[in-house]
Amino acid sequence: MASQLSADELESYERDGYLVRRGALAEDEMCRLERGFARNPPFDGTLYDVKQLSYPEPGRYTLANNSLKDPDLGFIVEHPSVLGPAAQLLGDEPRLTAYVLYDRTPGGPAIGAHNDYKRWRPVGSSMNWLFTVMPFCDFDEAAGQLFIAPGSHQLDRVCAGPEAPLEVAPPSRP
Repeated sequence: MASQLSADELESYERDGYLVRRGALAEDEMCRLERGFARNPPFDGTLYDVKQLSYPEPGRYTLANNSLKDPDLGFIVEHPSVLGPAAQLLGDEPRLTAYVLYDRTPGGPAIGAHNDYKRWRPVGSSMNWLFTVMPFCDFDEAAGQLFIAPGSHQLDRVCAGPEAPLEVAPPSRP
């Protein structure tokens, strides 16, 4: 897959606030990530669940602590299919602030809708940021859905609030 975005992709991103690009990783790169994940299973299944879970018991797990330490997990942050498009969209060199692997094992709980803009956290305190989400399966009823509100990134949603940080009007549900 080309590491640069086409004019059509750039226009779509500006309008909708997201892109779907399939096939960003080659099969051998997918296998490399799987090997890294197998060596670093997520053990923090209590992040969203009340009871202690034992991986891979049905649940929601997060691997964040050592993701970059294993070369078979960390290589992805410098991958051309990530860096090239991110630099184009940001108009600047990307700066990594977080790298997290999420594993939702079959039968685990669903994830509700949320707003990614969090004015009290570094990731949401600037309007010049983006998430790169690389699912390793399709988002569907079985694996869990990903809901996106097209256009919710537009700056006309930014407004003055009761405190110094700007507020963002919640997106409309499609």
